[in-house]
Formats: sequence, C-alpha cells, structure tokens
Amino acid sequence: MNTTAPSSAKKLATAEYLLKIIKAIGITQSAFAKRIGVSQPNFTDMLKGRRSYPKHIVLRMEQEFGIPFKKFMAMALKESVYDWYEQNKNNKDNE
Repeated sequence: MNTTAPSSAKKLATAEYLLKIIKAIGITQSAFAKRIGVSQPNFTDMLKGRRSYPKHIVLRMEQEFGIPFKKFMAMALKESVYDWYEQNKNNKDNE
C-alpha cells in the first residue's frame, strides 16, 4: 500500500497547520474529514501521527487546497520553525 508518512516533526507541523486552515475555513474537523473522504477517527489518527496519510487522501487534500501536499508540508514546517524561533529568540538575546 502506497502511503505518505512524514517524519514525526513533519507530522506535528502538518497537523497544526492543517488545523489552522480548517479553523480559518470555518468548518469542523469532522466536516473536513468527510469532505476529503475519511472517517473522523482515522482523520484524528492522521493528525496525531498514529496513521499515515494514504495517497488517495493526500490527492484529495491537494484538490481541496489547490496546492501539492509536499508544498503544503513545506509551508507547515516553515511556519513551525518560524513559531519556534519567535518563541525562543528572547532566550538567545539573554545569553
């Protein structure tokens, strides 16, 4: 079975970014899961890193967002790194 299984750091960043987008769209996680054709429990498992994103779900997400999933993940990681930097820059300034 062909799946897209990002590393744990990527999984966390992707899940956080995905949840921000779902919130911005104004729908529930359950509604989004239904929209991309996956059950709520499986979608929750994907978000928590307990399940990989199957290729057919990745393709549906690409269609939903209008961008390749790899680019989506890159945007998620970039935001995650930026957030980490913003949270920790004061610690560097105090060293």
